[in-house]
Amino acid sequence: MGFGLNLNVILETGVQSLPIYYSKYNSHISYSCFCIEQGFFKIPGKISTLVSVGSSICGGSAIAATVPVINADDDEVAQSISVIFFFNVLAALIFPHLGTFLGFATDSGEAFGIFAGTAANDTSSVTATSQLGIICGVSVLKRLIRR
Repeated sequence: MGFGLNLNVILETGVQSLPIYYSKYNSHISYSCFCIEQGFFKIPGKISTLVSVGSSICGGSAIAATVPVINADDDEVAQSISVIFFFNVLAALIFPHLGTFLGFATDSGEAFGIFAGTAANDTSSVTATSQLGIICGVSVLKRLIRR
């Protein structure tokens, strides 16, 4: 069909971005747990936990996996997923412009791809962010297409 991926590029990028992902997840979960314990945001505990997991790992999928562990009810799940999807919309609208401002448009697109992949909450928002990034001149796939 004319589409292909270079597995060496995928592995190389994965190895390079692994420390970034690990740092992001570890620091985000630690910060979220600290804020929940201290009661900084005055948000009920189960909702705080679900939003924390959803915003640091993989959006709605992480929330769905956490629900049975903490026995969250339907209202808590709905509120948490709504917050995560709101963050996703903001990421898709703001990150491409932020990437251009930070100079990601002048590199190979790899830096913006790693930025979008770590900052956005799930696959759909990363895809939307990268597509809007291409429209804004920040090409995420430029390096993969060249090879």
